[in-house]
Amino acid sequence: MRLVGFAVAVVLASAQAARGALDAANWDRIRTHWKYATSAYQDTCTYPNGKVLLKTFSNNSTGVHGYIARDDTVQEFVVAFRGAPDSNITSTIKSNQTVTTLAIPGGPATGGTFEPRVHAGFLAKYNSVAKIIKDTLKAEVKKNPNKYSLYLVSSAGHNVGGALALLNSVALRYFDWSPETQNRPFTQAFAYGVPRMENDAWASLVSEVAGHYRVVHTNDGVPKMIARKDGQNGWMHPPLEYWAYKDPPSAKNTEKCRLYGNDNFFEDERCSVSVKTNEVNGAHFTYFGISYKTPFCKK
Repeated sequence: MRLVGFAVAVVLASAQAARGALDAANWDRIRTHWKYATSAYQDTCTYPNGKVLLKTFSNNSTGVHGYIARDDTVQEFVVAFRGAPDSNITSTIKSNQTVTTLAIPGGPATGGTFEPRVHAGFLAKYNSVAKIIKDTLKAEVKKNPNKYSLYLVSSAGHNVGGALALLNSVALRYFDWSPETQNRPFTQAFAYGVPRMENDAWASLVSEVAGHYRVVHTNDGVPKMIARKDGQNGWMHPPLEYWAYKDPPSAKNTEKCRLYGNDNFFEDERCSVSVKTNEVNGAHFTYFGISYKTPFCKK
């Protein structure tokens, strides 16, 4: 019994060590990419976050809209996805709410006993625009392979847009975008108020191959709209979370949360999951004091 108690204490201590006020660099990073996500709600955004617009994309049948931008200052491509319309957030998330094999053309291998599975509706949405995203990035890299093939690719989105951002960040890690240099992109995703969308194998895959910033504002209920369930056909979040646990927004009021040890692929029970909300609410529509449809589209 003492050994068990000691083991639990070690796990809790390591979890506690993984929490704390956010550093300035990460605070700036999650705020900056929120502006890309809010700008994706605009019909026209000439200079996303003041950067170069490369391409807008949309698929009206699946309701996916977004854009691709380039920031030469930090050497980054940004793929931003619009979230679901206000009146359709719940129905979009719960439509086709089954987990399915992660079948992305050119993506990670499928099959096996620890097979990544994701929300079938979200996967169909992503696959409807995946080709245009890849084609655009590959054409841009081809203009200057030695330079652009070293750029980071960041994906950003709000609610369902955040789910598409996570899918994109994993898919592009397997993308041969520069035959000239044989480089493959390093990727990261910024998902704000994203619902659960995957099983434990997908949560593991995201953690392994892509940087990810899953951000939750105070008591936002959308991240818990799909109830947590373990197993091959379960529903989970990637375990790393950035929780803006109280207002006013600041690095001091934002925690980086993650459990380690035996709980590596579970959410930190002391962060946003501890707040028992599971519906669309006011916190979902404002992050860092910035409304979700605020445009940042000027040079």
